[in-house]
Amino acid sequence: MSNQAGLDVAALAAELLKHLREVAAPSENDLLEREQAADYLHICVDQLDALARKGKITRIKLGSGRARVLYRRRDLDAYLDRHVIAAKN
Repeated sequence: MSNQAGLDVAALAAELLKHLREVAAPSENDLLEREQAADYLHICVDQLDALARKGKITRIKLGSGRARVLYRRRDLDAYLDRHVIAAKN
């Protein structure tokens, strides 16, 4: 493979990765169902519900009675950011 062909392939691969990230990555305003939010945090739904009841994670309730509960991705990210432990040198 010539050097030019290698550069063309690398440039194409970089563009493809950029496009896939833009298409596949949810926006910070995306709303997630309970199961999706729990999966996103790598916890079970019961743990997610407990965190929401304690006010540790913001949730959105739509409707009354058996309301639909949704979570904003940016709120989940904020929760994760609050729980980052700095690495020790």
